[in-house]
Amino acid sequence: DYQFPSMLRGNVAYDRDLPFGIVGNVELLLTETVKDVNYSNLNLVQTGTRLDGRPVFAKISSAYSDVIKLRNTDEGWSRQITGQLERRFRGGWFARGAYTYGRSKTVSDTTNSTARSTWANVYTPGNINDPPLATSNYDLHHRVVLSGSYNFDFRKAAVTLSMYYNGQTGR
Repeated sequence: DYQFPSMLRGNVAYDRDLPFGIVGNVELLLTETVKDVNYSNLNLVQTGTRLDGRPVFAKISSAYSDVIKLRNTDEGWSRQITGQLERRFRGGWFARGAYTYGRSKTVSDTTNSTARSTWANVYTPGNINDPPLATSNYDLHHRVVLSGSYNFDFRKAAVTLSMYYNGQTGR
């Protein structure tokens, strides 16, 4: 019954002309996981628990290395809110600045090229075949973007010089 990953995404935005020729924008972006990949290794069984509470696993059959099963999960989401200000100046100048706050949660980011390597690289505090919802590798957290440009005529061609800065935290 495995299905390829899918998500539901929607946004709401509001633009407003502000004093001094500034245009302001606020946008909310919401994403919900509909179907995402969740991996399990059918060749592992829990054989005990360590003193610190971590489970111990052993292979069911030595005839197989790993038997990875792909299944679906509906766990996962992402939320982002962005505020942006921009202004055009006389003489061909333009400036923009934006701030985004975002959070993302997932069971598996599916960042590797094979099912086995993706399964093996999912961080989990307990049962390796049942990972909990956790912070995504693509969690943005905080992001600041600044850009500016200058348009001028260079002989018979229009030329634009631009500057761009992106600073972000998160993963």
